[in-house]
Amino acid sequence: MRAIRRRSLMHFLCGMIAGISLGIVGVCLVEMEDAADPVPGSMPVDTMIPRDNTPRKEHLSRNLLNRGPEFAEANDTVSRQLEGKIRVLCWLYLRRTQKLEKRLNITKNSWANKCTKLLVFINNHNDSLPAVGLDMVAKLVPPSDSPMISAYRYVYKHHYNDADWFFSAEQLPFVIMENLRHFLSEKDPDEPVYYGHRMKSVTDVPGLVFADRCAGVILSRKGLHLLGTKGSSPPVCNKFEYQSGLQFAKCMLEIGVRYGETRDTEGKSRMLLMDIGVMMSDYRSTPTTTVDEEETDMKPSQSISNSLISFGRSYYLKNSGHHFFIYDLIKVGAR
Repeated sequence: MRAIRRRSLMHFLCGMIAGISLGIVGVCLVEMEDAADPVPGSMPVDTMIPRDNTPRKEHLSRNLLNRGPEFAEANDTVSRQLEGKIRVLCWLYLRRTQKLEKRLNITKNSWANKCTKLLVFINNHNDSLPAVGLDMVAKLVPPSDSPMISAYRYVYKHHYNDADWFFSAEQLPFVIMENLRHFLSEKDPDEPVYYGHRMKSVTDVPGLVFADRCAGVILSRKGLHLLGTKGSSPPVCNKFEYQSGLQFAKCMLEIGVRYGETRDTEGKSRMLLMDIGVMMSDYRSTPTTTVDEEETDMKPSQSISNSLISFGRSYYLKNSGHHFFIYDLIKVGAR
């Protein structure tokens, strides 16, 4: 009986030792596989670029989002060069003033401090808040029922020479300023044009193309000049009949400022209607009065450009997290 027990014990010990040995060998093989060099000439799918006449520009735009330590220095150099060349004034219109300073501080620390200049507009002037009241603006510029047009008139009068491009948004979007400047580096600020996420009216002004105001509107210096000069008298620029995006588009059409495309060469969106987390969840909105002209048969998460510029309707408390994943997270081995 003792001999049988000894044999059983020996079998158990031998089996355990063999199991541990195999486990160690397996771990070593996995580590060796993970550390193996990639096949020469191979390229991860998510960084492949189309073979066109401007591969370097497309490469830079895709990698302005930090994809690894090997790109950090190059990206920083490019972004600094663009920041010095492309002047962008940003202004935000906030309907609610609750916790305004907290919301602004988070927004500044996450992206807005990269604007050449930042302005904030609210409905009613308040000495305790770092914002411009639209009720006061109405006394300084030709009046308009549209908050968006009124704010742009104020910017024209007081800040026209401060920038080449003028970015506006309602609520608090998240903007990747490096990609915005890279997009604008190939555009002419002296062309009468504005950019944004392409929408189309169905009921209010059938067929009218306009830019979603929450994803952001980018107005050229020439467009702002025309709004500040020719745009003072047309009733369509002063009588507020529709939502801000539609009203702005009608005014721009009246004074000769055209809408410009923001989608990339693959037809993917650079300026999103909603928070990136919502878009990545493949949620589709079904508006009844407007049509998303950038909606495709692809899932929303597959229709987002690698040179993303902005996403609207973003909850401000998420901005620090967005900033971390875009700028600070380093994926080891990323290319």
